[in-house]
Amino acid sequence: MATINLNILVKSVNTSSNVLSLYGQDILTVEEPLEDTSKASVDTVSPLTIVSNTAAKDAYVYIKNTDATNFVTLRTASGSAPFASLEPGEVCFFTALASVGLELIADTAACIVEYGYWTKT
Repeated sequence: MATINLNILVKSVNTSSNVLSLYGQDILTVEEPLEDTSKASVDTVSPLTIVSNTAAKDAYVYIKNTDATNFVTLRTASGSAPFASLEPGEVCFFTALASVGLELIADTAACIVEYGYWTKT
């Protein structure tokens, strides 16, 4: 088994009358299978499956849309239900449930995404 040190910082001085400062950290324990950060092209017709809906366990997922103009839709691999989008340059980190999986599809043109996934223990 391996570990990932996760640190998330969200800060802003102009989103409200108060200064925003949110910080979270955790040490995540992971196991095989895993995919350390890779790059892949996501097109508008055939989705890129990151986590299969037949996976044995949930997975931590990191995704960054490296495209300068197009967004990528995140959707379940079981039923293709969209639940989020990544605009150009945006990043996300979350847990993908094994029972629903995760796939990506580009909106108007192919996009290059950087991603990784790590199986939860």
